[in-house]
Amino acid sequence: MAAMVFRSDRHARERQRATGDRVKIARFDCWRSDECITLRGDFPGATVDHLEIEVHQGVLTISSALEKNIAARDYTLREFSGVSQERQFRIPDEVDSDGIVATVAEGVLTVRLPIVKSEEPRRIKVTQFANGDNAEG
Repeated sequence: MAAMVFRSDRHARERQRATGDRVKIARFDCWRSDECITLRGDFPGATVDHLEIEVHQGVLTISSALEKNIAARDYTLREFSGVSQERQFRIPDEVDSDGIVATVAEGVLTVRLPIVKSEEPRRIKVTQFANGDNAEG
């Protein structure tokens, strides 16, 4: 069973240097069943408009946009920061990247990566041809 490789925070640090925005490394739980690999992470207050997920060259990148107007609110208590989050995962070859599905509900992002069933070996029947018979036609 191939395991997912969790990439370092290097990409998030590079993004932070390039944009000047603070970028936090998103935390995830990850588990595997026979059908899929599931990732679940907290993105408080996030909606589909705040999240971006992409797959490129076997790397799944999950990021949330910084909420620019968060400082304009008059908070009584503020425990969630308006910091962007990002995380990268190298996904195994056995994942069908076209079938990846992501949902968000109440600030919890769930990403399901379907596992492609490997083909079972099958035997090929060999047929004997008589002299002069053409196997091509």
